[in-house]
Amino acid sequence: MSDLVKWNGGNDSTPAPITKWGETRAIASVQRRGNITAQRMMVEGQHDILRVDIAAGITQHSMQRVVDLDAERRNLAGNDETLNAQLAHLQMGFINTCSGIIRRQGR
Repeated sequence: MSDLVKWNGGNDSTPAPITKWGETRAIASVQRRGNITAQRMMVEGQHDILRVDIAAGITQHSMQRVVDLDAERRNLAGNDETLNAQLAHLQMGFINTCSGIIRRQGR
């Protein structure tokens, strides 16, 4: 009598699938890792969505502030080209600062 027939309870018809205990544990381990990986991917996806929303909020706020500062610069400088250039330089510094903050949010 072959081993397959013995493992199938002596029945010589279609043998039952043979799965050893170690193989069952390995399969269960892979399934657990798969579930953990899927959960981790979901959490990372949620974090990415939050990062996008935060970056969008910061960008929107920054754009509004740039518009406000531009209007204030024009109001303060009036027709004085020298003062306008100096205030524009400060305004560009603000824009660069905002850009840096937005870039850091992407990390």
